[in-house]
Parts: sequence; C-alpha cells; structure tokens
Amino acid sequence: MPDAATVRWFVSLFIPPIFILIVRRLWRELAGTRLVPKLEWEYLPGGWNAPGGRVKGWNVENVVAIQQAKWPDFLRSLEGPGPLGVVHEGNPSERHNASAQNAVMSFGYVLGLAGAGRGPLSVLDWGGGVGNYYAFARVLWPGCAFEYTCKDLPLMVAAGRELLPDCRFEDDDDRALAGLYDLVISSSSLQYSRDWQSLVGRLCMAAAHYFYVTRLPIVETVPSFVVLQRAYAYGYGTEYLGWFINRHELIAAVEGNGFRLVREFVLDERPTVPNAPEQCRYGGFLFERIGGTSMLAA
Repeated sequence: MPDAATVRWFVSLFIPPIFILIVRRLWRELAGTRLVPKLEWEYLPGGWNAPGGRVKGWNVENVVAIQQAKWPDFLRSLEGPGPLGVVHEGNPSERHNASAQNAVMSFGYVLGLAGAGRGPLSVLDWGGGVGNYYAFARVLWPGCAFEYTCKDLPLMVAAGRELLPDCRFEDDDDRALAGLYDLVISSSSLQYSRDWQSLVGRLCMAAAHYFYVTRLPIVETVPSFVVLQRAYAYGYGTEYLGWFINRHELIAAVEGNGFRLVREFVLDERPTVPNAPEQCRYGGFLFERIGGTSMLAA
C-alpha cells in the first residue's frame, strides 16, 4: 500500500497546485458552517494559547438559558423510584443512561463516606452550575442536612440563586475557598482551569476531610494536553478549552497536598479526538486527608 507521500505525489501529477490551494482556502472559510461543520473535538498541540480569541468559554448566556429551561424537567426526573441515570447537560427527561447513573450513585457513595446522615455535611461543589448535584444529594440522602456551596461563573451563579435559594452560590474564588468543608467536589470542572495544578492545591486546602474529582478526562501514557470542544451539538453556542489530564500527574498533585487515594471510579465516557496523542477515558477519584484537618482550620 503506498504511503501518504506517494499519494500526494501521484495527485500532484493530475491536479494543479493552484487548485489545491483554492480548495484548502475555501474549506477553511466554510469550516463551521452547515456545509462544512467543524468537528466537536480538536487536539491543540500548541497548548492553551493556541486558539487565540475565538473561544467563548462557559460564561455564556446561551448555556445558562438552556440550563434554566431544563430545570423543571430535571427536577421531575428525580421524582419517584425510577433510575437516576439522568444527564443533566443533555435530555433531563431521559433516566436510563447507565454512565450517568454510575456517576450519580458514585456521588452518593462519596457523600455517605464523608458523613452524610451523621449531622450537617458541608460541601463545596466547584463548578457546580445551577446546583444539579445539590438536587442529587437531597434525593440520595433525603434525611441528611447539607450546608452546600456551589462555586461557578457569574451568569450561572445568578441563575442558581433563583432556582435554589436554599443553596449558597459564589462566583468569587477567594470567598468560596475562605471556608473549610467536610467534602470538596469537582465534577467536570477541574479540566477547564488553565493552571489546574494550582487549583488542586487551593481545593485541597479547603477540604477538611475528603476531596472528590469526577467526570475528569484522563490519559495514562502521555503528559496532560489541551483540547478544544465545540458544544454546538448540545445546543450550546460556545466552545471551550480543557485538559486531558494524566492520571499519574493528578494523583501526585493531590497526594502532594496531604491526601491519599481512597477509591477510583470508572465512567463510561470516551470521546474521540482526531490526532490526539492518546484518547481519554473519564473517571473519578476520591481522596482522604492524611492525619487530620486542613491547615485552614488552624
């Protein structure tokens, strides 16, 4: 079978170079339109600065509006004895997603280990959106009192305060991290921080006993690298950068802040990113503080 160089040479015998240049330019101009839709995932070998200013991120009115519109259906999906396989970013009326149920029930296990049911449990949900995990917590542990704080971006926080007035919402990093919590969780959020290692250190400082990272895209054999995700297929008019984080780098970062790994969780999410040095799998990690509470308690 001929290699790529041979194929290009053969094509050049019949197609003028100027025609190839025109096609390439036209393809770039049409990329992202209905004629030539962009791929959802893109590997960025240049790292976090590669896309320039064309990435809108998460603090977008369209994203918040969709979450608000889905909220009534999301709450209804938690009622009754049915399964909790609810993908709150997708169709909240669908309750039979096995991967989602795995994530929700893993969260329930973490809450129990952290002390749910044995008195008020203080929780910091970093990147908690409009409070979906707080709603899960109340269903999973209906007899438990929670002192629940969601940290997110300003637009999401404003919406969360309207939807869940009994939950504390913060859009300022310092205010959210000024306290000490029984459990700090980061679900599908750590990867969106440019300096995720520094954020791990701050989250660990706020965790008196447990730190739970979940729905995290992880790789095993290559260093952490950056990707771009376009969320158009989910109705979100935005795109954002994120890390595929090396599993060993993550564990070392958390354990270096005085924690030990208690349990690892498998989640069945495996996106395909063209040209990436390694395809990721999504997972979760529960860490416990070694030898007492955080230095913030001193």
